[in-house]
Amino acid sequence: MRKQNPCCLRKLNLSSQKLLELEIVGEANRTIQDQDFDNISQLTKYLEQVYGPSKNIYQLQGELDSIYQKNEEDVVTYANRIKILGKQILKAKDSGNFLPNQDIKLPLEKDMYKCFIRGLKSEIEQRIARNLNVQETVADILRKGAILNDRFTRA
Repeated sequence: MRKQNPCCLRKLNLSSQKLLELEIVGEANRTIQDQDFDNISQLTKYLEQVYGPSKNIYQLQGELDSIYQKNEEDVVTYANRIKILGKQILKAKDSGNFLPNQDIKLPLEKDMYKCFIRGLKSEIEQRIARNLNVQETVADILRKGAILNDRFTRA
């Protein structure tokens, strides 16, 4: 196997450069050969601009529809996973073939809330108020959780 030239990265340690040398090959390597990057984040942003995101909006929405709170996962971590997925969907929308006036932010927030509630552990989902947004719901869950924990520690 022929060894590709690594891209020019400054201010990165040797192990990072070796990792990139092994991972960035073919057309992507040729695309970045004349570019200089100070860090991996700059490289990633450049490659996303050239090639687009790795998942399209439909794949990401499918992930949102099938997201659930993991067994040992706290509510805040679960909510953050949904928030990150929402940001990825908006980013994919911006780089996709959507009309500029096609606003998906409000419907996306409603979907995120619906998926958040549906994916909660059943013992948590049964105790929440239904007319709140995601942030208010998380705060409500944390408040109720603190009250329950306080009751158990006093007993």
